Amino acid sequence: MSYSVFGELFVLVLLGILGWYLFALLHAPMAPLLGALTLLATLKTWGLNLSPAPFFFTAAVQGGIGLFVGSRITRETLRELKTVVAPACIIALWALAVVFFIGGFLSRVTHLDIYTAMLSSSMGGLPEMAVLAVATGANVSVVIIMFTFRLVISVILFPLFFKYWIARNDKGAPFPERAAAQGTIHEFDIRAVPGLLLQGCAGLSRGLGAYSNLRSTAVPVYPVLRVLFTLSLAVGGGMLLNYLGVPAGMMIGAMLFSMAASLLGAGIQSPSPSVFAFLLVGVGIMIADNITPNTFDVFFTANLLWPITLSTLLIFVSSFLVAYLIHKLAGWDYPTSFLAGAPAGLTVMTSLAISYHKNPLYISTLHLWRLVVLKTAVPLIFMLFI
Repeated sequence: MSYSVFGELFVLVLLGILGWYLFALLHAPMAPLLGALTLLATLKTWGLNLSPAPFFFTAAVQGGIGLFVGSRITRETLRELKTVVAPACIIALWALAVVFFIGGFLSRVTHLDIYTAMLSSSMGGLPEMAVLAVATGANVSVVIIMFTFRLVISVILFPLFFKYWIARNDKGAPFPERAAAQGTIHEFDIRAVPGLLLQGCAGLSRGLGAYSNLRSTAVPVYPVLRVLFTLSLAVGGGMLLNYLGVPAGMMIGAMLFSMAASLLGAGIQSPSPSVFAFLLVGVGIMIADNITPNTFDVFFTANLLWPITLSTLLIFVSSFLVAYLIHKLAGWDYPTSFLAGAPAGLTVMTSLAISYHKNPLYISTLHLWRLVVLKTAVPLIFMLFI
């Protein structure tokens, strides 16, 4: 691996943190994710040549989120998993209905052919849908662009909904670990960093020590052996499930292995909210990888404004209906139900669940189930019936 890879990654992370800082100044929701995504996407559309994040970075971000979820699972949380059965059935039927009914309708009222319309409406993994597009003769560029735009729109709009919605209407109990975390760990405030660095430099110039003034955005100091054990467990579990071809294998593997260790009392080290903020920057960088200067050119030359607007609107409306059904059948609060039925990616929605103190195990389980259903059923149905 060349030195340039790490240099390019350093630039991406630095720009992502800068975007986080700018959005934090604006008091934007989920500033680490939206700030990194917006700044990097803007720079790319302006023609700045930024390399995509290397695979190991993407794997590390997914593994970190999985570790964050799994290390906070309790026996009480597991006992509540029986409530996932009904939502899982609803999610599976909805995911398939979006592909074949909304996709079919889209092909009738727009210029898209049937295969392109269906695959563009799919909420499965982008790589698999792109491969299926090639195999069926669909327009691969259109599938990728419509998938990417829907993902980006979801990532931008959902935090805005939640900031207003949860603050005013959500009176339900938070995810169980929230209270304990709030009592011992302060969230990382990126806005305080420039001032603290200036104070540290001033202290150093006066001979008082550069670090005496750097206080209380602190990341806790953890026992080294416990951290190494936890990281080894997460990496090993993630690599195993990734090798087995499980969707988002790094995240799911890290979550399952750390959850098992936590339930067995193995003494793993749970990451703090300070670390999670940096993981959100990584998620923003990952999403921005799907945007290139050519994205907008293809968007306009292929006349995709009407198809993507109609597709996104129909999928969003259907997701509200699905969330309502889950809310009524499973008894979950509506924000959690909405995250479970959101038309965005597993990693992003799990991150949102953690950020807003909703149960990420429910969210990740249902999104994983949706991916498995789509990746299994869509190719078979295309082969047998279309």
